[in-house]
Amino acid sequence: MRIVHPGLHNHHAGPDFLNARIHIGDTLWWGNVELHIRASDWHRHNHQEDDNYKNVILHVVLHNDAEIFLHTPGDLPVLELTEYLNLELWKTHKQWTRQYSWIPCESVTQSIEPLVLQSTIDRMLIERMQLRVEDILKSLEKNGGNWSQVAFKELCKAFGFKSNSLAMEMLANSIPFPVIARHKSDPFQLEALLFGQAGLLQNEKPDEYEMKLRYEYDFLRKKHQLETLPTTIWNFGKVRPANSPLLRLAQLSTALAESEHLVSSLLNLDLKSLRNWLRSETNPYWQNHYRFGRKRKTPIQTTIAAASADQIIINVACRLRFAFGHYHHDANMMDAALSMLQVLPAEKNAVTHNWIKLGRHCEHASDSQALIQLYSVYCTHEKCIECPIGVALLPKNKPHETNT
Repeated sequence: MRIVHPGLHNHHAGPDFLNARIHIGDTLWWGNVELHIRASDWHRHNHQEDDNYKNVILHVVLHNDAEIFLHTPGDLPVLELTEYLNLELWKTHKQWTRQYSWIPCESVTQSIEPLVLQSTIDRMLIERMQLRVEDILKSLEKNGGNWSQVAFKELCKAFGFKSNSLAMEMLANSIPFPVIARHKSDPFQLEALLFGQAGLLQNEKPDEYEMKLRYEYDFLRKKHQLETLPTTIWNFGKVRPANSPLLRLAQLSTALAESEHLVSSLLNLDLKSLRNWLRSETNPYWQNHYRFGRKRKTPIQTTIAAASADQIIINVACRLRFAFGHYHHDANMMDAALSMLQVLPAEKNAVTHNWIKLGRHCEHASDSQALIQLYSVYCTHEKCIECPIGVALLPKNKPHETNT
């Protein structure tokens, strides 16, 4: 038997897979496939009374404990999986997925061999970078091969961090980058463009600075035929003052104004220069205001935090360099992206914190990126049999139960 196409997984009534194509002997069968633990489940589920099952071409079972047919005995091929599966491994995985609090293999992670762990981290890092390459190349195609627009969009998303990433992406999509490039030599115009386009210049009683920004934005909006975004896209609730979208926009505006060429800065600046660029001083207005017209009791430091700058470098500069190198078949550029991740400190978040609790420490950003990939793609979906660590650990951990 050879599976030409498994068909479409059916989440509604009827057979489990629809429109599969399967070679059995010299015959190509085209139809539906039904799966059961035991063949007798066919009758237990009353499929023999359901016309939806008349086009089943293959019955896949773990235990073939009953002869099932559609019209006459022998007219429904059956595949019994028992002799092809490692049932002990399946039982162990079943036990794992019943009793974990964070990841399935958490009770046995201490037995991971260092070589297996390192090879898994290496693989996860490349997988994560390749996934991000796909995202950037799709964005590049959508923007007609314009790397500047793609870089602008990625930078905006990164400055939104978790709470306002989507809103920042919408902002980037609403402004053609040539408009940004045309006005970035004038920091005031750039602030007016970003705050105005974001829909954040709408206070009933604006102060003098906001009024000036309004007048400037009204002129730029008409000049470039822009459509202002709704204020409601921004998340202000439960957001720390340092992560306020207003302050993030001010920091983004400063970064754009300070870059001679956005793509070149992200692709070519060394780590120290990238950090200095991203942490440029913002407009002094924001040292004394947390919103337009609302003063702070005490001035604050408005430059982006060092850890936040590193996060942007990881998510934008390194990612863009790897994608640019992939697109232009430049192995040196791709290696440079990976090398920068090995110099940057590891990210600190809930995922890396939990890995540390399990004894998996992150030395640098390439480790944290790899472990985030492992958790988000494999652990959360219980794909232990596709995970190198799961493949190594499952056969060694015998299940306590014996029932299938």
